[in-house]
Amino acid sequence: MFRFLALLKKELLQIFKNPKTRFIALAPPVVALFLLGYAATTDLKDVPFGILDQSHSLESRSLIDKFGASPIFILHQDIQNENDMGNKLASREIKAALVIPQSFSRDIALSQPANVQIIVDGRNTSSAGAILNDSNAIIQSYNAQIYPQTGAKIQISSRG
Repeated sequence: MFRFLALLKKELLQIFKNPKTRFIALAPPVVALFLLGYAATTDLKDVPFGILDQSHSLESRSLIDKFGASPIFILHQDIQNENDMGNKLASREIKAALVIPQSFSRDIALSQPANVQIIVDGRNTSSAGAILNDSNAIIQSYNAQIYPQTGAKIQISSRG
């Protein structure tokens, strides 16, 4: 261990003795730190998000409004059916979709868990995970809003 430390000290002295090698050793990491610090971000913004509302109820409209109020998502409410949704996901017109089933408002009125489905384009796994997390946060906020009134909770279902 002592030999290694002595060799490390000798090499560091050699590197920092010469101004050119000092520049080569220090400049690239500092430049990369500044460039990547501003360029690389994991924040989502303006994500095209489809809505397939099969319930067409006041409760589903309220949930859709929560998604619409988010600065993360741009809503596309012109989805007519699951095939249309699949085509828009495949063509990358939307990156995710919220499917609200017909029984949504009935389940909430009966104080039963109401299921919704979030379908995400998984070609970019990091953004897909962030979209799911942000969607989950919006649904949890909606749960907090309606749970004291109805006793129902919205659950996110997944395929797989």
